Amino acid sequence: MRFGSENRLFLILVDTDDFNNSWKLKRNINLLKPAIISYLDNFKGKKTEDLNISFEFNGRSHRFSALADIIFVVK
Repeated sequence: MRFGSENRLFLILVDTDDFNNSWKLKRNINLLKPAIISYLDNFKGKKTEDLNISFEFNGRSHRFSALADIIFVVK
């Protein structure tokens, strides 16, 4: 089983017209680019302690921590 406690940035894509085809938005650069650029432009204002998550993993003896955040792109 693979495990990683690396930092994560999740990109959640939602097509409100056709939820089942939300995955197709990953090819829509015109929709993704502004959302990603906006996230990066405003990243300086984020506090890293707000992005910190701490968790345990089965089979491991100590707690792990990582930075994680989410970008929601809704069409």
